[in-house]
Amino acid sequence: MFSCCKLFFVCDLIRGEARTSLETPGVGWFAEDALPAELSLGRVLSSQLWHMFAYHRDPAMPADFD
Repeated sequence: MFSCCKLFFVCDLIRGEARTSLETPGVGWFAEDALPAELSLGRVLSSQLWHMFAYHRDPAMPADFD
């Protein structure tokens, strides 16, 4: 049996700068209408990103569980 959990967090960078790490080879900020054409589909789907932008626009949306 195989299972997977994905957790998405809305956060702000309040000081310092975003940096790469062993787990994060690149860092970037993208507007909803300017997402990179090539995503790491094994990690996140464009539909999930659109959903997160909806949460960003309306923080009162209830938590989503699948």
